Amino acid sequence: RKLENQGAITKEGVESVERYLEGIIEELRRKTEAESRQFLITSDLEELSSEILAGKPQIEYVEREEIKEAKEALETTNKLLVIGKPGAGKSKFLLRFLEDFNGYDRFVLIRSFFREDGISSLDAELQKLDSYILIWDDLYRTKKELVNQTIAQVEQLAKDYGKKFMFIGASRTGGEYYQFKPEEIKLEDFRSLELIEKCSAYFGVSVDGGVKEGLLEVGDGTPFYMISLFAISKERGKERLTREDLKTLPKHSFDIWREHLNFLESKGELSTSEKSVLRSIALALRAVPAIDFEVLEKFYKKIFRGDLSEFDYALIDVVKKFFIGIEGKFCSMHAVQAAVVEDKYPVEE
Repeated sequence: RKLENQGAITKEGVESVERYLEGIIEELRRKTEAESRQFLITSDLEELSSEILAGKPQIEYVEREEIKEAKEALETTNKLLVIGKPGAGKSKFLLRFLEDFNGYDRFVLIRSFFREDGISSLDAELQKLDSYILIWDDLYRTKKELVNQTIAQVEQLAKDYGKKFMFIGASRTGGEYYQFKPEEIKLEDFRSLELIEKCSAYFGVSVDGGVKEGLLEVGDGTPFYMISLFAISKERGKERLTREDLKTLPKHSFDIWREHLNFLESKGELSTSEKSVLRSIALALRAVPAIDFEVLEKFYKKIFRGDLSEFDYALIDVVKKFFIGIEGKFCSMHAVQAAVVEDKYPVEE
């Protein structure tokens, strides 16, 4: 403004510089906000639970014997790695385990889209805390180098500033210790009669005598198969699974969900907008396992140029059809479902 008064620059020039500076400030604000959203810091176990279980079926698993094993392990180490197959209950195990842990100020959850540019923001926030439990679900989704770098930096911060620190992670892959050598807890396969009974009660589909044992011999060996089976049986109006049903059950989750999509289409219960929503999610999940609504809406508008009001309604409908899980501001689709959607409605089109 002083230069303008001196005649060294025009008013338009000053306004141009101001707009440029405002743009830089806004970009820095967005960058900082984006970095901070890559992790969640909370003392509320319910908030943590909502974040971790986003999009996952709300079936209460039976109490795990490994809880005791994990607690005993942490008497000699502050790092724990939980290993299990898809659907083995790793996420619920973490939450059940954390219920019994006191003496820490905050839970610090690393979100699935965490990147290297989030480390400095995480470091700055952790310096404000006296004690914290760092939680990293689905470690296998992240590059090993990034996991190593993050854990090493967080652990060094705790040592330098005298913080009370614990790390608990979960992965599908055993034997990878990410250079910090945690105690490894392997969850047994969750192919149990208890899970079948809980699915039966949850979805209101009863099981004939002797069929329960037969159900354990089909599928891909994960609880997600069993949950899918009961969910789809309910959608199709079945009230009971019989011995005859055992003969025709698909052997893999992929077949179950493909069958279900075909069934919905044949009944005219899947609209064009719902197909676009499914394809949007399947395509987006190639990059990230869970998506916030704002990003998904922009993605849908850019890729499919659809009506966002239709998108919202269709999203609600496909949630009811058990394809997409929504928790808080996030929605997600299981990897098997995403693969089926891509197979049924190729994203390349």
